[in-house]
Amino acid sequence: MAIKFLTGIEVQGTPSGPATVTTAIVGETIEITFTQSTESVDAYQVWAAQGSGSYSLIAQVPKEDFASTMSVVDTSFDTGGTRNYRVYSLRAGVYSSPVTASRTYTVSALEPLNLVVTPMEEAFTVKWDYPDSRFVSHFEVYHHSHATQSSLSRNSASIVYSGASTVFIKAVDDDNYHQFWVEVITS
Repeated sequence: MAIKFLTGIEVQGTPSGPATVTTAIVGETIEITFTQSTESVDAYQVWAAQGSGSYSLIAQVPKEDFASTMSVVDTSFDTGGTRNYRVYSLRAGVYSSPVTASRTYTVSALEPLNLVVTPMEEAFTVKWDYPDSRFVSHFEVYHHSHATQSSLSRNSASIVYSGASTVFIKAVDDDNYHQFWVEVITS
């Protein structure tokens, strides 16, 4: 049995990774910026993990999009905490060692917009608008009713609604004072 060898194939080793990787918070995202490798490569991949979780691919930069400095915006996370990044250079299917960076992101407290409570004959309509944030999970409406207005308190309120709607109607059948609180729950 004869073994044939191909000639003219250049065997290359492991490529070097990007020279630097930095992160910055941009709005409700994290931007990962990296500089081009000193060697010829076929692509770059950016992987991300939440805290100590598993890494997953969030972007690949093909050769036609190369620049001396490149950036990728991470919108794949939906909670606060530390985001860890690994950026790889790829050549002929071989990965470089990762160049790493991390950034801690804090989801700010959110408030409903344009909250309006409208009394009706035997009910109240509570309406609000979504805050401008991608981190909204749902809303919770709390209600407290008491014979004296000064006794109304969020600490004594009960949850009467939890969901994604921005309109809630609460039936009432008493002459008490009523107060509502709408809270934005983030993911």
